[in-house]
Amino acid sequence: MKMEDMSLSGLDNTKLEALAQDIYSDLVEDACLGLCFEVHRAVKQGYFFLDDTDQESMKDFEIVDQPGVDIFGQVYNQWKNKECVCPNCNRSIAASRFAPHLEKCLGMGRNSSRIANRRIASSNNMNNKSESDQEDNDDVNDNDWSYGSEKKAKKRKSDKSGK
Repeated sequence: MKMEDMSLSGLDNTKLEALAQDIYSDLVEDACLGLCFEVHRAVKQGYFFLDDTDQESMKDFEIVDQPGVDIFGQVYNQWKNKECVCPNCNRSIAASRFAPHLEKCLGMGRNSSRIANRRIASSNNMNNKSESDQEDNDDVNDNDWSYGSEKKAKKRKSDKSGK
């Protein structure tokens, strides 16, 4: 018997109570089944007993609100020098100086290309000097290489005015 087929005004009290009892039992069954599914899932996932703690274990994890200590009750020294170990040279360096040290130590800073070019040039110069002195003389006498190095003499203001 469907609800649409029946009119509530034509029902007697016993049928109306039976219908209300069916609706009530369906609602209670749905609520209980939902609760059972939630508990089952919590047990399977492992978070069902997370809220169950005793007072003794809670004292170990209380938040401490006192001056001079952190939230766990440990004495906090804010001036303690925190140090890092360089992975390249294994030196112990203050944390505030670790990044600049690492740039220089690994040769990867913004000046590293300039420094690397200087090192390459100086090593090449040492190798070239041992090869022959004739090439060095050719470079000195080459006009193209010395063209940019000559500076023009600046005229003074007194020379411009003709005094």
